[in-house]
Amino acid sequence: MRLRWVVLLFLVLPIVDAALLLWLVSVVGAAPVVLFVVASAVLGIWAASRQARGALDRWRAAFDAQRPPEEGALGGLMMLFGGIFLVVPGVLSDLLGAALLVPPVRRFVADRLRFALEERIARGQIRVTTVEVGRTAPSTPSAVAVPPRRPRGAAGASPPAR
Repeated sequence: MRLRWVVLLFLVLPIVDAALLLWLVSVVGAAPVVLFVVASAVLGIWAASRQARGALDRWRAAFDAQRPPEEGALGGLMMLFGGIFLVVPGVLSDLLGAALLVPPVRRFVADRLRFALEERIARGQIRVTTVEVGRTAPSTPSAVAVPPRRPRGAAGASPPAR
C-alpha cells in the first residue's frame, strides 16, 4: 500500500470525521448524532463478528494452498473491514463501512484487491509458504513473506526521494 493512502486513511479520515460529527451536532443536536454513532457501532460489531472467523479461515486455506484468496474470502474480508469502519465513529468512515457491506461494491473492491495480489505473487513480490504447527518436520513452510528491501545506497537501489 502506498504511503499516501495510509496517511489518508489514518490521519485525514479521522480529522474529517470529527469535523463532520461536530458540524452535525451543531445542526441536528447531540442526541441524534450520539444515537447514529452508537447504532453504526452496533451494526459494525455485528457485521465484523459475523464475517471475521469465516474470512480468516478462507484466507488461511487459500494461502496454505499457495494461491491467492478467492472472491469469497476477499468478500468476507471486505465485510470485516466494513464492520470495522462502522465501529469507528464518524460520517465518512460509516459511509465507507456501509458501502463495503453492499454486495456489488464489495465484489468490485475484492476483485481489485485479488488482481493486485495475483500480480504481486506472479512478480515474486509476495511469496506464499505454509507451516504446519505441531509436526516434527513441516511438509511445507507457511507465511506470507515480502522480499527484504535493499538498504538505501545499495547497488541498484533508487536514490532517496526529496
